[in-house]
Amino acid sequence: MIRRQPFVWQVELQREVLEQEVAQLSELPYSLWREIIDVPMRRELVGRDGRSHILRIEATWLHRGAAEIRVDVTIRRAGLHLLPALGESFVITPDSRVTRRPSA
Repeated sequence: MIRRQPFVWQVELQREVLEQEVAQLSELPYSLWREIIDVPMRRELVGRDGRSHILRIEATWLHRGAAEIRVDVTIRRAGLHLLPALGESFVITPDSRVTRRPSA
């Protein structure tokens, strides 16, 4: 089977949905993230193109013994997987300061 390359606008729309979600998630307090460490979550969203996207969110300790929490967020289109999964991460500290990380 030959895979088609996704249109640039499709990837841009998916990136837009991801960035909006990461912005909202990074506003949540440290105390909430601490309660959901190692409990991956999935959420289905509809982008402005009317298509469904699957968002996966996972919080883990930045490293063993650290107080900081790393939050990884990935998104992919529901259904056909013609678009690559995209990801972003951020680190949140006990005083709820957030540092964005390079794409996962």
